[in-house]
Amino acid sequence: MAVLLIGATLPALAGCESTQSKSQRAEREAGTQVKTEQGLTIATPSADLEATATTLLTDPEVGSAVVVELKNTSKDDAFEVPVLVKVAGAGGEDLFSNAVPGLQRSLTHVAVVPAGGTTVWVNDQVTVTGGADAATATVGDAEGQPPAKAVRFSATQPKLEEDPTSGLAGTGFVKHDSPEDLRRVVVTVVARRGDRIVAAGRGIVARIKPGKRARYQAFLIGDARGAELSATAQPNIDPE
Repeated sequence: MAVLLIGATLPALAGCESTQSKSQRAEREAGTQVKTEQGLTIATPSADLEATATTLLTDPEVGSAVVVELKNTSKDDAFEVPVLVKVAGAGGEDLFSNAVPGLQRSLTHVAVVPAGGTTVWVNDQVTVTGGADAATATVGDAEGQPPAKAVRFSATQPKLEEDPTSGLAGTGFVKHDSPEDLRRVVVTVVARRGDRIVAAGRGIVARIKPGKRARYQAFLIGDARGAELSATAQPNIDPE
């Protein structure tokens, strides 16, 4: 049982000034202002939060994922922790980074890393077509504030199921002790052989009612057969 807490625009084409003017006038009339969406940047790595291990998982039929094991050495829980991941090829060339604008926040941030504790975060949307050799992770300082009340999540031990179309998945049930419905809860499933992570994935539970449990399903990247599976749940940090 884990204690967790709640809490691109296309470039304009040359010679399209009339279209730009119409757009700008419409924005003024609507009382809005265009905001440029920024990608993830970490100017200075955190002194209290660190990536103790980073694992690159690849499956030619399913895709790729990066698993980051994080540790919080401070005395305070850390909320909305940014994690910048990069995937390089055998020659050192950059193949992927989650610094691009437009990603879900849960693919760039960890909801919470407990004080003096650890957690595992998975980005299963790594778009690498081939040749990936290694992944690195840089952890920044927490960007979120503590919620008003702690919420306790519990997830059952995952069972390995095989879908004829999507492959292997870790499935089980998750619940919480909040008096309110929780939506888009992120459940991370990791498969280990000894100390080595051999498969991982994440699933989104659309809604969990108070006092009720909901089924989770996380499709896995890697080979989870014969491995030990575990699951953790974290609150949604993506804007609704």
